[in-house]
Amino acid sequence: VYLDANIDLYEMGEDDEPVSFRPIGDGKAKFEGTFDGQNHTIENLYQNGWDLGLDYSTEAGGLFASAVDASFKNLTIKDAEIVMECIDMGVLVGYSYGNATYENISIEGGTIANYQRYTGGVVGEVNGTHTFKNVDVTDTVISSLWGDFDTSLGGIIGGKWGNATVTMEDCD
Repeated sequence: VYLDANIDLYEMGEDDEPVSFRPIGDGKAKFEGTFDGQNHTIENLYQNGWDLGLDYSTEAGGLFASAVDASFKNLTIKDAEIVMECIDMGVLVGYSYGNATYENISIEGGTIANYQRYTGGVVGEVNGTHTFKNVDVTDTVISSLWGDFDTSLGGIIGGKWGNATVTMEDCD
Protein backbone atom coordinates (compact mmCIF):
# COMPACT_ATOMS: atom_id res chain seq x y z
CA VAL A 1 0.00 0.00 0.00
CA TYR A 2 1.35 3.42 -0.95
CA LEU A 3 0.21 6.68 0.63
CA ASP A 4 0.07 9.23 -2.20
CA ALA A 5 -0.74 12.41 -0.22
CA ASN A 6 -0.80 13.92 3.23
CA ILE A 7 -3.98 13.13 5.17
CA ASP A 8 -5.72 15.17 7.88
CA LEU A 9 -8.10 12.91 9.82
CA TYR A 10 -9.67 15.74 11.81
CA GLU A 11 -13.47 15.71 11.73
CA MET A 12 -15.84 17.47 14.10
CA GLY A 13 -19.06 15.66 14.95
CA GLU A 14 -22.55 17.07 15.41
CA ASP A 15 -21.97 17.16 19.19
CA ASP A 16 -18.95 19.49 18.74
CA GLU A 17 -16.63 16.64 19.70
CA PRO A 18 -13.98 15.09 17.43
CA VAL A 19 -15.05 11.98 15.53
CA SER A 20 -13.07 8.85 16.48
CA PHE A 21 -11.20 7.10 13.68
CA ARG A 22 -11.86 3.35 13.76
CA PRO A 23 -8.55 1.40 13.68
CA ILE A 24 -7.80 -0.18 10.31
CA GLY A 25 -8.59 -3.87 10.74
CA ASP A 26 -10.44 -3.22 13.99
CA GLY A 27 -9.42 -6.56 15.52
CA LYS A 28 -11.04 -8.50 12.67
CA ALA A 29 -8.36 -8.33 9.96
CA LYS A 30 -4.62 -8.06 10.37
CA PHE A 31 -2.58 -5.93 8.00
CA GLU A 32 -0.06 -8.11 6.19
CA GLY A 33 2.30 -6.64 3.62
CA THR A 34 4.05 -3.29 3.18
CA PHE A 35 2.71 0.16 3.96
CA ASP A 36 4.92 2.85 2.41
CA GLY A 37 3.99 6.38 3.46
CA GLN A 38 6.28 7.80 0.75
CA ASN A 39 7.38 10.50 3.24
CA HIS A 40 3.81 11.77 3.70
CA THR A 41 2.14 12.80 6.95
CA ILE A 42 -1.07 11.68 8.63
CA GLU A 43 -2.35 14.32 11.05
CA ASN A 44 -4.94 14.47 13.82
CA LEU A 45 -5.58 10.77 14.39
CA TYR A 46 -8.20 10.78 17.14
CA GLN A 47 -9.44 7.62 18.84
CA ASN A 48 -11.58 7.30 21.93
CA GLY A 49 -12.17 3.67 22.84
CA TRP A 50 -15.47 4.41 24.57
CA ASP A 51 -16.82 6.37 21.57
CA LEU A 52 -15.87 3.46 19.30
CA GLY A 53 -17.40 0.86 21.61
CA LEU A 54 -14.09 -0.97 21.97
CA ASP A 55 -13.83 -3.33 24.92
CA TYR A 56 -11.68 -6.07 26.41
CA SER A 57 -12.40 -8.40 23.50
CA THR A 58 -11.07 -5.91 20.94
CA GLU A 59 -7.53 -6.79 19.96
CA ALA A 60 -5.84 -3.40 19.62
CA GLY A 61 -6.00 0.30 18.80
CA GLY A 62 -3.95 2.76 16.74
CA LEU A 63 -3.95 3.67 13.06
CA PHE A 64 -3.78 -0.10 12.41
CA ALA A 65 -5.31 -2.43 14.99
CA SER A 66 -2.90 -5.26 14.27
CA ALA A 67 -0.27 -6.38 11.79
CA VAL A 68 1.40 -9.69 10.97
CA ASP A 69 4.60 -10.08 8.94
CA ALA A 70 4.32 -6.42 7.94
CA SER A 71 6.60 -3.58 6.98
CA PHE A 72 5.85 0.09 7.68
CA LYS A 73 8.12 2.78 6.29
CA ASN A 74 8.56 6.45 5.35
CA LEU A 75 5.67 7.86 7.40
CA THR A 76 5.07 10.70 9.87
CA ILE A 77 2.07 10.78 12.20
CA LYS A 78 1.46 14.15 13.86
CA ASP A 79 -0.79 15.23 16.72
CA ALA A 80 -2.45 11.90 17.51
CA GLU A 81 -4.80 11.68 20.49
CA ILE A 82 -5.70 8.15 21.58
CA VAL A 83 -7.44 7.17 24.81
CA MET A 84 -8.50 3.56 25.42
CA GLU A 85 -8.96 1.02 28.16
CA CYS A 86 -7.56 -2.50 28.38
CA ILE A 87 -6.41 -2.99 24.79
CA ASP A 88 -2.93 -2.90 23.27
CA MET A 89 -2.33 0.37 21.52
CA GLY A 90 0.33 2.30 19.68
CA VAL A 91 -0.01 5.34 17.49
CA LEU A 92 0.82 3.29 14.36
CA VAL A 93 -0.01 -0.33 15.33
CA GLY A 94 -1.67 -1.77 18.41
CA TYR A 95 -0.42 -5.37 18.17
CA SER A 96 2.36 -6.49 15.82
CA TYR A 97 3.51 -10.08 15.43
CA GLY A 98 5.49 -12.33 13.14
CA ASN A 99 8.42 -10.74 11.33
CA ALA A 100 7.95 -6.98 11.17
CA THR A 101 10.02 -3.96 10.12
CA TYR A 102 9.44 -0.31 11.02
CA GLU A 103 11.73 2.08 9.15
CA ASN A 104 11.83 5.87 8.79
CA ILE A 105 8.83 6.37 11.07
CA SER A 106 8.24 9.61 12.98
CA ILE A 107 5.59 10.19 15.64
CA GLU A 108 5.34 13.90 16.47
CA GLY A 109 3.21 15.52 19.17
CA GLY A 110 0.02 14.19 20.66
CA THR A 111 -1.09 12.20 23.68
CA ILE A 112 -1.89 8.56 24.20
CA ALA A 113 -3.27 7.09 27.41
CA ASN A 114 -4.39 3.59 28.34
CA TYR A 115 -5.32 1.44 31.30
CA GLN A 116 -4.12 -2.07 32.03
CA ARG A 117 -2.35 -2.93 28.75
CA TYR A 118 0.71 -2.32 26.57
CA THR A 119 0.95 1.23 25.24
CA GLY A 120 3.73 2.48 22.95
CA GLY A 121 4.50 5.55 20.90
CA VAL A 122 4.73 3.44 17.73
CA VAL A 123 3.55 -0.10 18.64
CA GLY A 124 1.65 -1.29 21.70
CA GLU A 125 2.77 -4.92 21.83
CA VAL A 126 5.22 -6.99 19.77
CA ASN A 127 5.50 -10.74 19.41
CA GLY A 128 7.99 -12.29 17.01
CA THR A 129 11.03 -10.70 15.37
CA HIS A 130 10.86 -6.92 15.02
CA THR A 131 13.31 -4.40 13.58
CA PHE A 132 13.04 -0.66 14.20
CA LYS A 133 15.36 1.54 12.14
CA ASN A 134 15.38 5.34 12.16
CA VAL A 135 12.23 5.57 14.29
CA ASP A 136 11.61 8.73 16.36
CA VAL A 137 8.94 9.68 18.89
CA THR A 138 9.04 13.38 19.87
CA ASP A 139 6.84 15.68 21.96
CA THR A 140 4.38 12.87 22.66
CA VAL A 141 2.86 12.18 26.09
CA ILE A 142 2.42 8.47 26.83
CA SER A 143 0.60 7.76 30.09
CA SER A 144 -1.63 5.40 32.03
CA LEU A 145 -5.16 6.15 33.15
CA TRP A 146 -6.17 5.75 36.80
CA GLY A 147 -2.76 4.62 38.04
CA ASP A 148 -0.39 2.01 36.73
CA PHE A 149 -2.16 -1.29 37.41
CA ASP A 150 -0.86 -3.75 34.79
CA THR A 151 0.06 -0.96 32.38
CA SER A 152 3.31 -1.10 30.42
CA LEU A 153 4.38 2.11 28.67
CA GLY A 154 7.21 2.75 26.23
CA GLY A 155 8.36 5.49 23.90
CA ILE A 156 8.54 3.19 20.87
CA ILE A 157 7.16 -0.19 22.11
CA GLY A 158 4.80 -0.65 25.05
CA GLY A 159 5.82 -4.24 25.71
CA LYS A 160 6.75 -7.59 24.24
CA TRP A 161 5.12 -10.96 24.51
CA GLY A 162 6.69 -14.40 24.65
CA ASN A 163 10.13 -14.73 23.08
CA ALA A 164 9.88 -11.56 21.04
CA THR A 165 13.16 -10.30 19.62
CA VAL A 166 13.56 -6.56 19.05
CA THR A 167 16.40 -4.79 17.22
CA MET A 168 16.64 -0.99 17.23
CA GLU A 169 18.98 1.16 15.17
CA ASP A 170 19.11 4.97 15.15
CA CYS A 171 15.91 5.34 17.20
CA ASP A 172 14.96 8.19 19.56
